[in-house]
Amino acid sequence: MSTNKILPLDKTVLTEFKIQVVDIHRRSKYLVESIAVRVPNSGKFVSADATVDQSSDLDLIGISSVIAIHSFVPIIILLRDLSGAVVSVPCAGLFLVYGSFASVSIRTVPEHPSTRLTYLYA
Repeated sequence: MSTNKILPLDKTVLTEFKIQVVDIHRRSKYLVESIAVRVPNSGKFVSADATVDQSSDLDLIGISSVIAIHSFVPIIILLRDLSGAVVSVPCAGLFLVYGSFASVSIRTVPEHPSTRLTYLYA
């Protein structure tokens, strides 16, 4: 007798937020939330580390569901939507957006000429 393992048809990218304000006396919970998006097995799913320097940007294309970028130092993210409009977003830490983009470019800031980061997109 053989049994077949049933595999899921899709992957799910799940983000969980827990926002608190903490001082020496107490911990106040302000927000607990989760967001999820399905990524079909036929869709693109990329997770990697990269080093970005001032001579070259990191360009990511084909974002259809979600993009997450983590950098310990400040970076500049250029989001190009499907209509071609570009928005520049300076950030540090975790950058997360659910949605579709034609391309996303990541640049360093002058204070940090070389930056190591982690990214995930689908």
